Amino acid sequence: MVQKMSGARALEGEPEFLALERTGSRPTLDANGIIGGFTATARRRSFRPRATAKVSMRLVPDQDWKTIVASLEKHVDAFIDARR
Repeated sequence: MVQKMSGARALEGEPEFLALERTGSRPTLDANGIIGGFTATARRRSFRPRATAKVSMRLVPDQDWKTIVASLEKHVDAFIDARR
C-alpha cells in the first residue's frame, strides 16, 4: 500500500518490518554531506587525498551511543585500511 501510494519502485530496508516502522522507529545512519578531493585553486603535482563526511544517527531504546560510535569508527577504519 505504501509503495503504491508513494510511487516508489521498491521499498528499501528491513523486510521484516513495516514501512512505517522503517521510517520512524528503526535505527538509521544518514550521510548528510560528503566533501572530497582537492578543492584549492593552486596547482599541485601531488596532494594527500582526503574526504570528510557529516553523518547523523537515529538510535532506538537500549542502544548505547558509545558502542554505536565505536562500531562506526571501527568500520570506517577497516574500510580505509582495505583501500591502502
